[in-house]
Amino acid sequence: MALLQPEAFTAPSWTQSSRQQAFMILAGRESGRPGAKSGVAARFDSIGFEAFSNAAGPFVSVVFEPQAQRLHLIRPMAGQRALFGAPLEDGLIFSTDAFWITSHPDFDFSLDAGAVGDYLSTGVIWGERTLSKGIRRILPGSTLTFNAEDRSLSTEDWAHYPAGTEIAKPDDAIDALDEVLGQAMQRTHSNPAPQALCLSAGLDSRTLLAIAAHQGIEMDCVTSGVEGSSELRLTERMCDALQARHMKCFFGSAFASDLERYASEIARVTQGEADFMNMMMLFQGIEFRSQFGLNSAIRGHGGELMKLNDAYGFSVRPETADSQDHESAKTAILGQLRGSAALNEARSILKGDCLEALKTHNKPSFDAAYDRLAGHSAHVGQAISLLFLTQYNGRHTVNAVRCMMQKIDVSQPMLDEDVISVLLQMPIALRSDTHLQRELLRRNQPALLKIPNSALGISLEASAWTTRAARLVHRIKTRLGLAREEIPEQWLRARMGQTFQSVLLDDRALSRPHIEAEALRALVDRSLAGDIGLNTLLGRLTILELMLRQQP
Repeated sequence: MALLQPEAFTAPSWTQSSRQQAFMILAGRESGRPGAKSGVAARFDSIGFEAFSNAAGPFVSVVFEPQAQRLHLIRPMAGQRALFGAPLEDGLIFSTDAFWITSHPDFDFSLDAGAVGDYLSTGVIWGERTLSKGIRRILPGSTLTFNAEDRSLSTEDWAHYPAGTEIAKPDDAIDALDEVLGQAMQRTHSNPAPQALCLSAGLDSRTLLAIAAHQGIEMDCVTSGVEGSSELRLTERMCDALQARHMKCFFGSAFASDLERYASEIARVTQGEADFMNMMMLFQGIEFRSQFGLNSAIRGHGGELMKLNDAYGFSVRPETADSQDHESAKTAILGQLRGSAALNEARSILKGDCLEALKTHNKPSFDAAYDRLAGHSAHVGQAISLLFLTQYNGRHTVNAVRCMMQKIDVSQPMLDEDVISVLLQMPIALRSDTHLQRELLRRNQPALLKIPNSALGISLEASAWTTRAARLVHRIKTRLGLAREEIPEQWLRARMGQTFQSVLLDDRALSRPHIEAEALRALVDRSLAGDIGLNTLLGRLTILELMLRQQP
C-alpha cells in the first residue's frame, strides 16, 4: 500500500471513521456485545486499537490515518489468520500470504539465519521474524505500524489479556464457557456452505460435537485415518451414539504417490515454516471437497489453552502451572520442543550464519517470546497459555490449518475471540488437566464420556486406578510388539525417506551456502537405513529447501 499516493484510499471498500481521521478495512465480524457502539471505525477515533476488542472470530484489519501518514496492520488476539508486512521503497506491502510478498519485484529475498535456527531446533520461529529477512509476521493481539514520513516500522501490543483470576468460582467459569462455546457453534453453523465437524477420538472435537447436539444442531462428522484404525472405530461409535452422519476419509496410495508435490505446496503456503505432517491437512482439504462436497469444515482445537498437562506442542505439570517458577517452565517447554530436533546432527550439516544462529539464537529468542507474556498473571500456566495462543498456535497451528484452507474454509469455534476471552478468565486449576472438557461433555452429552479417547480402551469416566492399570498394560503390550497400530503419522513416516532423498540430494540443495553437502548426504543415508530419529530434522530441511526453490 503506497502511502505516498493518498488517492489509493478512495476505493469504497474502505470505511471512513466519523471524524474522517481514519480509513479502515475490517475483514471479519463484530461480536455485537450489549452496549457496544456500532462500527469499529467510529470507536477507533475515540479509543484507538481497543476498538478491536469487540471483533469476534478470525479477522484482519488495516487502518490508514491520512493526516499522520501512518498505516497499521492489526491482528486479533486469537490469531486464527496470518498477516505479514514488509517495507518497500515507497510504502508497506502486506498480505495474509508471505509468498506474495517475496514474489513482489521490489522485494529482495534473503534467508534469515536466526529464523532458520529457531525453525530447525523447535519448529517454531519466535517473535515476528520469518524465514524471509525483512518480512514480519504480525503477532496475535498486536499491530505493525508503518510511518510514511521516516519510513519506520514499529510494533505495539494492543490486546489486554485476562490474568486468569477474573471468574473465581469454577461452576461460574464453566457456565460462562459453555454459553460462549454454544454461541460460537451456532454462529459457525449458520454458514450456509456445506460443512462438517472434523471429528477425532480426542477431547476437543468431541466437546464441540456434544455442544452441537445439546444445542439441537444436526452435525455431520468427517474423520481421517488409516482403514481399520481405532480413530475411525471410536469416532464411528460417537456418531452412532448421537445419530450423526459419519464420513470416513482414508489415507491411501493416492497420498503416497507424490509426497514431494504435497511437500512443495505446503512449503509455498507456509513460506517454509510447515511441519512435514501438514501434508495430511492439505490432503484432507482436497479429499473433503472432492469426496463429500464440503466447502468448509469445523475443527476443534483447545490445545494448551484447555489442557496444560496433556497438550499437542508443550505441556507442564499442574503444580508448575499454578506456580510462579517461570524459569523451570521455560526449561521444560524448550526441552519438549527440542526433543525430536536432532540438534547435534543439525549442527553437523549447517555452516556460516545459520550454524551460528542454531548455536546461539534459539534460547534467547524463546526466552524473549515467553518473558513478554510472563507479566500478565501470577500463574505460570497463564503465561504458557498466552505463549501457545500468540506464538505456537499463532504460527505452527495456523500454518497447518492454512494448508487445509487451500481447498476448503476452516472454522475453529474454540478460538473465537469471545471464547478465548472467557477461557483466559478461568481459574488456572480448571485448565491444568482434562477436567474442563470432561465437565463440558458431562453437561452437554454424557454418553460421549463412555467412549475412550485412546488405545487404552477404557471410559473417560474410569477411575484413576483403572486408568493407571490400563496404561501399564498398554506399555507392556507395546514393548512386546502387541499394541502396534497403523495411524496416519506412522504410515506417512514410512514413506518419507524417498522424498528426503529426492529433494535433499538434488544438486540445488547440496550447493546451498548454508549446507555441508557431505554431512547432509550421510544423514539422508542414515534415514534410508531406518534411523527415524532424523525424520523431524530432515523434514524441516526438505520444506526449507522446497521454499527456497520457489523464490524469484
